[in-house]
Amino acid sequence: MMKLFSIIMIFGIVIMVGNSESPAVDKYRDKIKTQDSPKIAADVYAYYSDVRLAMREIETLAEAVHDYRDDHGIFPTSLQVLIPDYLDYLPVSPWNTSYDYFIIDTTNYIVQIVLPRTVCSDVTMVKHNADSFENYADCLLTDEEKLWLIYNQLRRIEGGIQTYHVDYNLYPTSLQELLDDHYIEYVPILDPYRHPYDYQLHINGYTLTGFGKDGKQGGTHYSTDTIISIEVPRKTMIFFKHPFGYILIQNQE
Repeated sequence: MMKLFSIIMIFGIVIMVGNSESPAVDKYRDKIKTQDSPKIAADVYAYYSDVRLAMREIETLAEAVHDYRDDHGIFPTSLQVLIPDYLDYLPVSPWNTSYDYFIIDTTNYIVQIVLPRTVCSDVTMVKHNADSFENYADCLLTDEEKLWLIYNQLRRIEGGIQTYHVDYNLYPTSLQELLDDHYIEYVPILDPYRHPYDYQLHINGYTLTGFGKDGKQGGTHYSTDTIISIEVPRKTMIFFKHPFGYILIQNQE
């Protein structure tokens, strides 16, 4: 399973493993210092760090759930079942509440927590749906984390498209078809910068694109496009284009 919060592979692969704070949280430090009460400022900063910690713990729980299914062929009936073989202990949220766990069907589940206070203007819960975060505090992620999250989300969409193609021998005309036919329970339409993903059909395949920080085609550094491009039957090219260059994931003749 591809981790999301371990730069946490996404949130830890670069610099963030084991750290509940981040430059994304730090950028709020000056802003919240301007509030009337230093106590309020410290509380807001601590809350942002707690939200990131909750995201990391939910990712840990999700990974354990997947490991259990790999071994047993089904999802665990409860998170408690994961102890001690898959988890040493069951984490409690930073607010001393339990994380919620629901089985949707044989291929999907949810791990989530309702946040005590709204964050990032409109985020009221952190919710992990199968292989990806459905709800998360995007404003508390660094640009590096957002780029890896874009890659992770595009691979999730790509998996649904490929399964659809196996069944129908054609690709969906839109990402909405993946939801309508239950090939994926959640399609991340917007990237962590809240820009829409682009899906284009071609004669021999399709292209999925995340446009990065600027939301426009092209760009450099954090605005560099992340692209998954599929061509059949001649060649399959899957690559991750990011600020530091290209990573060729797959190239099959």
